[in-house]
Amino acid sequence: MTRSVLLVLAVVAGVLSFAEPAAGFVMVASIGSGFMAVTSSPAMLFAAGLMAVAYRGSLGFTGRAEMSHNAGITRRGIAYAIDLFAATLIIPAFLAVPLLLVEANRTGTFRWAFERSELVPTDVLVGLPLLFLSVVLLNLYFAIPVVRGTQSLGCHLLGIRIVDFDGNHVSLGRAAVRSFLAFVAACAFVITIPLAWFSDDKGVLWHDTVMDTRAVKLVRGE
Repeated sequence: MTRSVLLVLAVVAGVLSFAEPAAGFVMVASIGSGFMAVTSSPAMLFAAGLMAVAYRGSLGFTGRAEMSHNAGITRRGIAYAIDLFAATLIIPAFLAVPLLLVEANRTGTFRWAFERSELVPTDVLVGLPLLFLSVVLLNLYFAIPVVRGTQSLGCHLLGIRIVDFDGNHVSLGRAAVRSFLAFVAACAFVITIPLAWFSDDKGVLWHDTVMDTRAVKLVRGE
């Protein structure tokens, strides 16, 4: 699939997702009480499927990286925003389904959304592992392209690749830690972005320095 096709898939998925309530689940536990809410829908699953296809398609693209040019901060920010949106569309929509099925088995009626002001044992037995799995999958969304030497959806659309300072691939463990630190850096952007702008090595963010990686441009046409 070409970049244009992937862009169309991502835009269609995004439009469909905005037309529906956000998919996912929320579980809050406290002494003597609790709260559980789960939502998904056929439309959200279809949108998540389209976005997953676009992400998978981006993993197949390779191209020569221009090691002499770091990707700019603005370009990187847009790419990261696209990827974060894609990941948070794909993962919650699908992970909500097991909880909906468990609730249907408990009540005898399947619904695409429910909320309760109390917790039942299956909420903890199924919800906590799914919560942990969602964190792992979110991390892998960003780490897998770095390990494969390809691109995530956002990076592909913006022409960026993540490599180490020698231009080589990065191990899975290192890529996973980098993914986590990138999220921390994004949350603290009021600090990390100015530091990157005024640093001697333009375009290199805090987590790149820590993990010895850099975001570089791909050579046009490849």
